[in-house]
Amino acid sequence: MGTADGEPNSLAGKWDRSRELIRLGNQLGERFPLWDDAQALECAVLKGSIRTLDDAVAKLEAVHLTFSDGERADGADERALRQVIAWLSAYRCAKARPS
Repeated sequence: MGTADGEPNSLAGKWDRSRELIRLGNQLGERFPLWDDAQALECAVLKGSIRTLDDAVAKLEAVHLTFSDGERADGADERALRQVIAWLSAYRCAKARPS
C-alpha cells in the first residue's frame, strides 16, 4: 500500500516505512539494527490519529498484525480498532450527506 497523500509522517507513511524495515530485517536477520525502529513505527500507527482513508487502512493493517501476534497488554489494539470504526462511520455519514 503506497501512501496516497505522500506524507511520510502520516499513519500510512509510518506503516509503509515499518513494512520496509521488516522486509529488510527479515533479509538481514539478527544483525539488523532497526528492529526497534520498525516496532516503534507500528506502535505509532496504533496510537496515532486518523486523518485520511489511507491512515484508516494502515491502522486496520496494524490492528490485524497485533491480533495475529496476540493481544497487546496496553490495549492499544482495541482502542485503535474502535477509533477506525468511529472514523469510518463518520466518513461514511459525511459522504452520504447531499452537497
